[in-house]
Amino acid sequence: MKCPNCGTEIVHDSIFCMECGYKIFEALHGGTVPVQTPPAASPPPVEGHTVYCPMCGLDNKSTESHCRMCGSSLHLEETIQCERCGSMVNSKNSFCPGCGGRLSSGRIPTPPGGLPAVTAQPASPPVAQKSVSPNVTAPPPPERRVQVAGVPVDAPKPVSEETIYPHQARQGQSPLRQIKVISGGRVGEKYDFSDNFTIGRTSGDLKIPGDESLDIRHVIINATSRGIKIRDPGTVNGIYIKLAGMTEIFDMKYFYVGPLLFIYENINPREWSLNSIWERGTRLVGTTRSMSPWGRLRMISPVGITAGIYLLWNDSEMIGNCFVPPPDGNDHICRISHRRNQVFLESIEGDIYVKIDDEIDLTLPVQFRAGGQVFEISG
Repeated sequence: MKCPNCGTEIVHDSIFCMECGYKIFEALHGGTVPVQTPPAASPPPVEGHTVYCPMCGLDNKSTESHCRMCGSSLHLEETIQCERCGSMVNSKNSFCPGCGGRLSSGRIPTPPGGLPAVTAQPASPPVAQKSVSPNVTAPPPPERRVQVAGVPVDAPKPVSEETIYPHQARQGQSPLRQIKVISGGRVGEKYDFSDNFTIGRTSGDLKIPGDESLDIRHVIINATSRGIKIRDPGTVNGIYIKLAGMTEIFDMKYFYVGPLLFIYENINPREWSLNSIWERGTRLVGTTRSMSPWGRLRMISPVGITAGIYLLWNDSEMIGNCFVPPPDGNDHICRISHRRNQVFLESIEGDIYVKIDDEIDLTLPVQFRAGGQVFEISG
C-alpha cells in the first residue's frame, strides 16, 4: 500500500506515513485524499538472494522492502527510537509509522495536499557599509575601575560533580522504582526507573533475546502517583499478576497455580444435559453425581495441549497439590468458588498468578510473570 499523500510504500498496518506523517486511517475511511504524486521509477531489484531483517532476523525475498514478520524496513542503515511510543524506526523517517509522532532526526515533511509548499526565502543582498570619515574623533577609552579595598567578592559556585546514572531520577522527577528479576534466566538483575520501563525480546529497556515466549515488546510499565500501571500491548502469551487475596474471574480466564497453567471455563447447563440424562434423575455410569457441574478447569501442558480437565461440582473447590503434585516440590494452593452466578479465585498458599486483560493499576510492591521470568517492582 502507498501513502496517498507522498506515494511512499508503507506497511499495511501502519497508522501514519513514516515519510510525511499523513494519517493513513483517514484516507481508508472516507477522509479527504490528496492527489498522488507518482514516485520516481526505481530499477528492479536483483532476484536470487534473501535479505535478513535487521530487527527480527527473518529471511525475506530480495524483492520485498519490508519484513514479513515485524514490518520493519529491510534496508535500514540506522535506526532510532521514537520518543513517544518507543518503537525502533528508520532514522531517515520524519514520522513514526506506529503513533505518528515527529522524530527528532527527521526531515521537514512534504506539506499535505492542497497546501502550498514552503519555499526558502531568498537571501537579501548585502548592504554596503558607509565609510567612516577620517576626521571623526574616536570614542573615549572606558574609565578605569578602581578596586576598593575591604569589599568582599563572592567566590564562584563550584560546578556539581554529581554523576547521573541511566534511569536515575533527576530533581523534580518522580521517585525511583526498582525492578528485579526474581526467577528465570536473568535472575538477580536489578534496574532503576522513574517514569516508564519496557521489557521485550528484542526491544525495550530490558531485552531478553533467549526467551522465545516473549514478544518483541512485551511489558510496558508506567509510574503513577499511587504506584505503577502495567500494560499488555497485545502480546501472545500475556502478563500475569501475582494474586494476593481474592478476585473475580470470568469465562476463559488464564491463571497459574505455581508452574501449572489453567483455564477456567463456564459450563452451560444445556451443554452438560447429555440429551436430558441429568433431568431424568438418572446417574450416568462412571460418575458420582446426578447434577451438572457449574464450571471446568483445563490444565495446559508446556507443549500447548490439554493435559487434564477438572470438573467443578461443589460451590467451593480447592486446587493445588491435592489435585496435581507440584513439580517444584512447593505447595501452591488456591480456592475457586461459585456464589450467585459469580466465580471467585482466592490465593491460599504459594504463587498464584492471574492474567491481566489490557492494563491494570497497582500499588507497590508488585510481582508479575512475563514469559519464563518473574519480576518484582518496589518503590
